[in-house]
Amino acid sequence: MSEKSSYIGKKDSVVAYVARVMDNFTEDDNLSVTIEKIGNLASARQEKLYWAAVTAFCKETGNDKDDMHQYFKEELLNKRMRVNKESLKDLTSAEMALFIEHLRKWAHENQFTLPI
Repeated sequence: MSEKSSYIGKKDSVVAYVARVMDNFTEDDNLSVTIEKIGNLASARQEKLYWAAVTAFCKETGNDKDDMHQYFKEELLNKRMRVNKESLKDLTSAEMALFIEHLRKWAHENQFTLPI
């Protein structure tokens, strides 16, 4: 049976995570480990801008924050950008900047005014 695990973080936290995960295996288990360097992750400021926009849309439309977030992930991130990530926290800062730009375009197309 194949068990997969992934983790994104800085070097020290990745090393600590791998050490914890390794405790789940025996000396006889065959393992594969892949480590790749990724760009800078989305900043807290970018995430704050995104959630401010989502909140503004919700106030104007009456929609639920989670529903709007899911809609934007599917419509903008998956369809327009063709990026498939589990969470916005997995986006690089460049991907998040592009996502926010797509959000601005979407807002303009749908005649919304954003606070960002």
